[in-house]
Amino acid sequence: WRARSGLKQLPGADVAYLLDHEVTLLNTDGSTSNVVSLVVHAWNSQGRDRIIRQSVGGGRLRVLHAFAVDEKGNRSEASSERNRQIFFRGMQPGSTLVLQYRLDTPPKGYLARYYNETWSFQGVGDQREESTLVLWAPLTAKLHAFQVGEVAHTQEKRGDLLRFTWTTKSTPPLVS
Repeated sequence: WRARSGLKQLPGADVAYLLDHEVTLLNTDGSTSNVVSLVVHAWNSQGRDRIIRQSVGGGRLRVLHAFAVDEKGNRSEASSERNRQIFFRGMQPGSTLVLQYRLDTPPKGYLARYYNETWSFQGVGDQREESTLVLWAPLTAKLHAFQVGEVAHTQEKRGDLLRFTWTTKSTPPLVS
């Protein structure tokens, strides 16, 4: 969150994702273990309203860090967590949210042994300084990916797993 001091607001941006990072381990049964890390700065009241409530997916959730830091450096913890949502009350424009959690999800539906994920590296009203998706999968996994836009992608074998990484840096907001 200290990186926000040198950050410049881009036209059309209400928030800036200083860090938008997810690491997923795909198990052979289709279940996943995910660690999500977000550092999001609200430029204005619309941005503040967007980040006051953070939704997390289904599965077993363990919140590792959940706090906000205002413009003066004062830290406040998340106010509540219920119905798969984490709330940050009392945030003001200029506040920065820090959220990290682990989410273990079971296999999904009739395609339980298959993994399906959608990831956005750009959004309406948000600039992203760094956005990364890392997928660890068994060596037997076959990946079918579709991407739009400029995204750096790497694939490597590490031990008995494949590591797929998609990354973007300094992505401007989509303007509606």
